[in-house]
Amino acid sequence: MPYGSRVALCSAGIALLLFGNGQGAFAALPPGAAAEVVDVQGNGERKPAENAAWVPAHARDDLSGGAFVRTGPASKMALVFADETQVRLNQNSLLQVKSVAGSAGATTTLRLELGRAWSQAKRVPDGLQLESPSATAAIRGTSWELEVDAAGTTTLAVLTGSVEFFNALGSVTVAANEAAVAAVGHAPVRIVLTNPHDRVQWVNALKFDARHFGPLASQSATLTAVLVAVESNDVAKARALLEAERKRGTKDATVYSALGELELVSGNFDRAITVLKEGLTVAPRDPELLSQLARAQLLSDRVDEAEQTLAMPRDADTADILVVAGETA
Repeated sequence: MPYGSRVALCSAGIALLLFGNGQGAFAALPPGAAAEVVDVQGNGERKPAENAAWVPAHARDDLSGGAFVRTGPASKMALVFADETQVRLNQNSLLQVKSVAGSAGATTTLRLELGRAWSQAKRVPDGLQLESPSATAAIRGTSWELEVDAAGTTTLAVLTGSVEFFNALGSVTVAANEAAVAAVGHAPVRIVLTNPHDRVQWVNALKFDARHFGPLASQSATLTAVLVAVESNDVAKARALLEAERKRGTKDATVYSALGELELVSGNFDRAITVLKEGLTVAPRDPELLSQLARAQLLSDRVDEAEQTLAMPRDADTADILVVAGETA
């Protein structure tokens, strides 16, 4: 199995830990609640109805039928529903909880207007439908991912179980390790994915750890401001501050390290690799930059490149770089 697939499967497991054991989340939902927000990374918002105002979303917020949630750039949100189905939204996603099954045989209907949603269920849902602008997915599986682009084109990848993917023009059954796509005005069609699990690498529980950069903040006003922005869940501001320094041609390796880490935890692996390589032109022996670059390359299934990075001379063998080296063994 490619390294990226192993990471995706492991990351999905880590995401389950973030949600809790399922039973507690189920018991904790008050009467009338359809779902609960269990994790927000970056900027997430919610509103109870279409005409209501958006407010910041926080862990333990309850959602009722008709509610909307959305994520901003470089942000993620995790939800758990009353039937213990878990949904994780990637950045720039918009999801509506249209209706919630109140009895056996009823159907819970969600609508993903834009973005990416991954789901893991402890069991096959009794009745779950996920709508998009171009098709509806009737879920008969326990692990799947849906992506909707700005044109409304929807791509479905099924990891376990099966899903009926349909619209007024046609229908296909998508089995485990298969995928399909539906464009607005066209019937869904199956497509081939070499490694379906690689699509869900973004689910991983990587998170920007401000404590890692804290000891260096006293040496950089920019880094201090970046950490304040991250602490306030303003990832866009943190990225803008770092990008401004990068464009000025800064020689501060920490700027590239922090920006690379932001891109890495956002799932932008190629972007992270580019930034970290730039940083290494400033500090070619920096062990932190080298470990981050190798980690990004591993997550991108570039194992040979990661091994080459780890073979480069460095100033020290830090714990981080030794851990990454162990992953390639």
